[in-house]
Amino acid sequence: MLRSRWRRLTAETDITEKRALFRETQSRTVDRQVKPLPGSAQRPRSMLEAGSECPEPVLFAFRPFDRQWIIPDNRVLDRCSPQLWENRSEGQIHIVEHHSGRFGDGPATLFTALMPDMDHFAGWGGGRVFPFLQKDGTPM
Repeated sequence: MLRSRWRRLTAETDITEKRALFRETQSRTVDRQVKPLPGSAQRPRSMLEAGSECPEPVLFAFRPFDRQWIIPDNRVLDRCSPQLWENRSEGQIHIVEHHSGRFGDGPATLFTALMPDMDHFAGWGGGRVFPFLQKDGTPM
């Protein structure tokens, strides 16, 4: 599904339709120039320059017990954390801490081997993410 949506977006020539397909936000638009994610092979800096070849989707931790697929490309990720992507490595464990808002019946700290969503604790307030390993595989 993600690859199909990527091909549809990159093939669209009408800029108004491309903007609608892209679902622009305050931080991401089809013509906004962005830096590639650390370790990415991305060369074009805006979606207007993107080719039809979709980057390989990766599994990520959307919510505490919900896994989803994303395209690891900074042109389409809204407010991603370059620091977390820079420390992405085999064996990485992320510690996700609930730190804003009141604690409820759910967990206050989670551990995940997947890249966590910035709003991992949706509905429970914000959270912070700490990678356990540096990009070279040594503990932080």
